[in-house]
Amino acid sequence: APRGLAVRISAVHMCKTQRGVRASHRSRMVNTYYWGDMAQDAELKREFLQECTALDRAGSA
Repeated sequence: APRGLAVRISAVHMCKTQRGVRASHRSRMVNTYYWGDMAQDAELKREFLQECTALDRAGSA
């Protein structure tokens, strides 16, 4: 029985990439949604977003 969940999706529109446009980090759409304790606890949200930022940096290195 999970107490909370957070989901983050980062994507680039295919209409850009199919035309050969190189997608920069600024052209990404990012959606984040929280349920349960993740929606209620600001500290949990902060930790989750910090982890997402670290993963973004590692992926672009």
